[in-house]
Amino acid sequence: MAPRLNELLNDDRLARLFSTDARDCALQLWILQIRLEQQIENRIVYGRLLPYSYSSHSWSYSDGNKFQDFGLFQSQVVRLNLYVSSVHCAELLRQLSVGHSISAISENLNIALADQLKARIGTTALAADGLVYRPVAYLLNRDAHDCHSLSSPHGCSGAFSASISQRDKGALFHMGQGYDVALTESVVKHLSADTGLDFGGADTVRFGDLELLVFPALDDLERCLLSVTWADTPRALIARFNPTQIPHFKGFQFHLKVTNDNQIVYSNIITAERDAEGIFECKFVLGDQLHGRVDGTELEVFGIHDDPLRGSTLCCRWGTGYVREIHFQGHAVGQGTNPVKFDWLERTTRPATSPRVKAALTISRGNMDLASRVGGREADPWVPANRDLASLFTRLHPPKSEGRFFQRFSQGSGEGRLQFVEWFRTLLTKYQQHQVIIFDPYFDSAGLGLVLICAAQQTDYIVFRSLPKPIKEDKPQRGKSDKTGQEGVNNLLANCEQNRHLMACVKLRIYGLKEGRLHDRYILVMGSDGLPVAGFNLSNSFQKAAENYPLLVTPIPADVLLQVEQYKSVLLREAEAVLPEGETGNPSMRILFDSTALPMAPRRYEPLRFLEKPQAGDVLSVWAGEPSLQGLSGDPLRERMVTLNILKGDSLVLPETESLRNCLERQTGGLEGFTATWEVLGELLAHSRTEDSHFHELESEGGILERLVQFLNSSFNRTHERVDKELTVAATRFFQEPVETLLRGSYQPHHFFHATKYAALTWAEYFTIKFLWWYASD
Repeated sequence: MAPRLNELLNDDRLARLFSTDARDCALQLWILQIRLEQQIENRIVYGRLLPYSYSSHSWSYSDGNKFQDFGLFQSQVVRLNLYVSSVHCAELLRQLSVGHSISAISENLNIALADQLKARIGTTALAADGLVYRPVAYLLNRDAHDCHSLSSPHGCSGAFSASISQRDKGALFHMGQGYDVALTESVVKHLSADTGLDFGGADTVRFGDLELLVFPALDDLERCLLSVTWADTPRALIARFNPTQIPHFKGFQFHLKVTNDNQIVYSNIITAERDAEGIFECKFVLGDQLHGRVDGTELEVFGIHDDPLRGSTLCCRWGTGYVREIHFQGHAVGQGTNPVKFDWLERTTRPATSPRVKAALTISRGNMDLASRVGGREADPWVPANRDLASLFTRLHPPKSEGRFFQRFSQGSGEGRLQFVEWFRTLLTKYQQHQVIIFDPYFDSAGLGLVLICAAQQTDYIVFRSLPKPIKEDKPQRGKSDKTGQEGVNNLLANCEQNRHLMACVKLRIYGLKEGRLHDRYILVMGSDGLPVAGFNLSNSFQKAAENYPLLVTPIPADVLLQVEQYKSVLLREAEAVLPEGETGNPSMRILFDSTALPMAPRRYEPLRFLEKPQAGDVLSVWAGEPSLQGLSGDPLRERMVTLNILKGDSLVLPETESLRNCLERQTGGLEGFTATWEVLGELLAHSRTEDSHFHELESEGGILERLVQFLNSSFNRTHERVDKELTVAATRFFQEPVETLLRGSYQPHHFFHATKYAALTWAEYFTIKFLWWYASD
């Protein structure tokens, strides 16, 4: 069960904040104000309640901020302060947690709120239905540089930390249709500067928190109550602790851990002794040898309860690292040389950057560099040996990255292109239900084929490629480049049309950009939240991958990826304004293909549609021996078949027949008449009990077999439809059996499907091939 607010209010470790002794506290709230169309929205991006040395029972705020323009909106971050007695803190948090506004809380608790301040931030509140409560955690002091967890805001003192947290923290940076990168950067910069925390790194998870902090090693004036010093004779670490903030323990135990190269090499627990001033002190004797290997120390203070059965409780954590060696480099500054002229750079810069340009163009070939090292590892020589090996292995045996290098398929194992296809398939499989954008100025049929092979139905694919330079009627082509560019687009469009049946379930859009606007090759993967997930730079285009040159695939770092995404967003906004047809002149962009614009006409499976054929009644009259069916088709044929009990619902109930040969022998006319009859017979064979018969009498009928050959040659010249359908279907019994029966069965994956004919074939073609294979295979 998730913690509730009362568990935080009743935790002894946070008792300082809710003391009935009227001790001073400070509540600080950092509020993001967003102004959009004369409306201001207030969002609490961070807050903290902590001990203080003063209280006024009134609100104040930082007034030195100004709204910053972000295009469609403006924003600023203000800090709201409340210096209040601890007797009001519990009720203050309760009212914040149920969603009361600053104005309502001030009125309920008689807290002074100026009218001007009320107008600006009075409506600020937390969303009561979106809060969670993080229980108390022990945080190391900030100077310990703990890279595995949050740290205390104070450099010298650890902290007890709990929080009232907003569940949807990402909403703090969401604007309109997506997240705003510039707004996020501004908020991170402001809060980091104002709090001393690192909201762009280790303290990111503090966003959206109202943090409750108690510092057991600080008094109310922020003076340290814990001191750690070294003694020389003998080499020892001496710890002294003043328990002013936690006086209810009868004694304390100190636990010291010493680390060398991030490994614990010493650990000891000592019960501290109390001196005449009430300070608890203990001494850890380490010796010269261990002292020479100390890289860091961590001290834990445990409070001893009056009841021995309760053991001792962790009260404070403190740690620090030590500088064992320093490497430094320097450059002696002497008489400088004048910068050189370099138009290639200077003509692209602005006057404001003149000092930087001057520094960049100043030649320095002097050999006046200095390098030195202070300290060393004489006491632990294995440490530099291990670090040198680790450094070597980062180059000799580096960890696997997402980058790839594919050799030409004519070199090495000859698998360069195959490996690229495998990598691309893995990439698209990994990022299903994402948006994949491909930038390739020469994207053509090869790239299209690769996308169609690897595409997933839930993914949105967008391709940007270059358009060939338009050729004026009165000017000849420049040469091979003009022809190649136009052929690339023509081949791409022809392949799109040819494979349109494969794109029915794939969302693919291809845009052409004016020649010269696109140069590099990228693959950009976007998440559903509108932020980039991954990106890659390709050294070659798809159709030339690993052909004439090796192909290098380079992952794009996350910070650079945001810039690529902004470039992509500009192109997409431009693409949304592109008319699908009717573009004239030389547009900078036009849409070449959009699979979502393909006509979709789904058809139901109707096994008895062949009854609409004009010859259906004639064939059935011979097959079933019912002259009354002759000449009928469509609904009259269906009604008569129902009357004769040879059609029940959508199922044929045909009697046993003399032979298939009778139906064929009674057919007169040329190939056209035979074709019409055979197409009906193919459907009857597929939907009757005679489907599995071998019809051995056909083996001696050379004339009929010859007609079948003629039919097949003629039929295969038709335009084929629905070629995208599968070659297997699921057995219907699996949809009828109970789940319990299926679970107890010993089924293999191949049991769930059985082969059927290729959808491009008609049943008449299917049985023609079958009979010819049996009786005229040559």
